[in-house]
Amino acid sequence: MFKDIILGYYRSPSMGKKIQDYKRKLKNDLKWWIFNIFAIVFVFFTIFLTNILPSKTISNNIVKKTSFNPNLTYTVKSTAKHPLQPKDIISYTLTVTNNSKKVQDSNFEVNISDILEYANLLDGGDYKIKDGIIYWNNSSIEPGESKSKFFAIEIKDRIPTLRQQGESFDCFIKLNFGEVSKTPIKCPFIKNIDYFLNSIPALEQYTILLFLTVLFFISIIMALRTNLLYKEIRYFSQYSGEMK
Repeated sequence: MFKDIILGYYRSPSMGKKIQDYKRKLKNDLKWWIFNIFAIVFVFFTIFLTNILPSKTISNNIVKKTSFNPNLTYTVKSTAKHPLQPKDIISYTLTVTNNSKKVQDSNFEVNISDILEYANLLDGGDYKIKDGIIYWNNSSIEPGESKSKFFAIEIKDRIPTLRQQGESFDCFIKLNFGEVSKTPIKCPFIKNIDYFLNSIPALEQYTILLFLTVLFFISIIMALRTNLLYKEIRYFSQYSGEMK
């Protein structure tokens, strides 16, 4: 294209407009390749940060399970209506119903270790907590009777960006009380990268990195080439007096 413009100019000096259009195109192309370079560097940087995120060792307490009485029905409800943000306050209602014909122990206990990754318990409840399990004193529950317990949490001021390990620090808070209550957390952007990388196999991650590396070098080569052509056409336009 550049060679055709130069030869055409000497044959027809009226090609000044075509030179201007070509110069404008080179300038836009140069901006595009520079944008690509910075975008790829940004992706590399976020992937790097994701891989060096501090990780927290998951203790045995987190995987400890509560026991359920097969004669009782357990349900859980929360007041969460949207992805949770710092300082949001929500409450949980735990309900136990006796479906048997005999008196049963209420057995109110639930593992909240996953919730405590992103939130703090609010004071005021008559519960007790030990090793990530919140519980209430047992009481009898008559046949057909239902009993409920309540507790509230407040999302931490700063959402943790610790590296995801399985379902730990996965931008969700989960509560299993016979049925599972799962609420999303509005995590910082870098956690979205972490979540994406954890959702694809390791081999595919290396494929993505290889593709980005090749694209990065192609972008640099094209940016250098476009910049050289842009300088040449500017020099030619200034020398010929066709462009201001």
